[in-house]
Formats: sequence, C-alpha cells, structure tokens
Amino acid sequence: MKKKLDDLIITIDGPSGSGKSSISQNVAKKIGGQRLDTGGIYRTVAYYLVAKGESLEDLARLSHLTRDLDIKSKDGTKFLLNGQDVSTQIRAPKAGQAASIIAAVPEDWHELR
Repeated sequence: MKKKLDDLIITIDGPSGSGKSSISQNVAKKIGGQRLDTGGIYRTVAYYLVAKGESLEDLARLSHLTRDLDIKSKDGTKFLLNGQDVSTQIRAPKAGQAASIIAAVPEDWHELR
C-alpha cells in the first residue's frame, strides 16, 4: 500500500552541528512537507523555565508549569512562546544546557501532571 505524503514522517538524528537542520529544511522543501524542530521545542520549554528561575529537578512541578504553554514554530526556525518571538533567546547556551536536561527525562514525564 502506497503511503500518502501526509502520512510520511522522517526523523534525522545526530550530534550538534552535523547538519540536521540544513538537511531537514532541504528535504521538507523538496517534498513539499513541513519541518518540525523538536530541539527548538525543547529549547523553548527550557528557556521558559530558566527565565522563571525554576529548578529542573522537580518533574511534577515542571510538568504542571509547562502544560499550558503555547508554543508555535514558523518555518522550523522562528519560535513563539505565548505569542512572543523567542527565536534568539532559545539559542543561548543556558537554554541549550537546560534543554539537554529536559530532553533526557523519560517520555512519560507528562503523566506526572
């Protein structure tokens, strides 16, 4: 059975600086698909928590604090957090370090809500 393009999901994994973003942008453009930057999403959540001065150790509290965040991505490069453009802020080293901590949390952490 041939899949429709709407059903196609391609994931690209690799170390920082390996060209994942460039490749994914080119593939999305070539096939007429959309690019989802999950790293940008983690960085947006991390930026929010760091900006609020929250500890990254209390998973239940973090889950509660982040459940109502409104995160939007435009073209996989621009990120809006609750309507505010945070594209530059989420690329700061502090947001990246916090994003690494958040990304390492088991996938079911949202169930702690």
